[in-house]
Amino acid sequence: MSNPTDISEGAQWVEGTERPHVEQEGIEAGQILGFVIVIAVLIGLAVVALFQYTDLTAQEVLVEATDQGVYPELDEIRLHATVLLTQYEALAGTEGRYRIPIVRAMELMAQEAPVRPEEFYAPEYMATYPER
Repeated sequence: MSNPTDISEGAQWVEGTERPHVEQEGIEAGQILGFVIVIAVLIGLAVVALFQYTDLTAQEVLVEATDQGVYPELDEIRLHATVLLTQYEALAGTEGRYRIPIVRAMELMAQEAPVRPEEFYAPEYMATYPER
């Protein structure tokens, strides 16, 4: 019989270990962490892409529904708003008040804007404007 301190015939000592049949681990924590981060980023990108796709699909469905006349009230409201924004009209119940097209109203507001803003605004606000 052999000495009890001897190793059995099949067991081999791995250099740097104190136990038979145990090998050193070759994977570092940095490699595992890098793999986990890459997977997390890929999952995050997939989630963002999925949300973008569902948002785009929902918008397309809404456009199709409104184009097919599913909402006739919406078409009527849009037509009425277009009429209000593009035609002249005397306002009922008010003397001398008129509705004008929005484009004309913007032109008039631009013409009436002060040429010299320092005459129109308070001095503390004019401090924020650059000198001309």
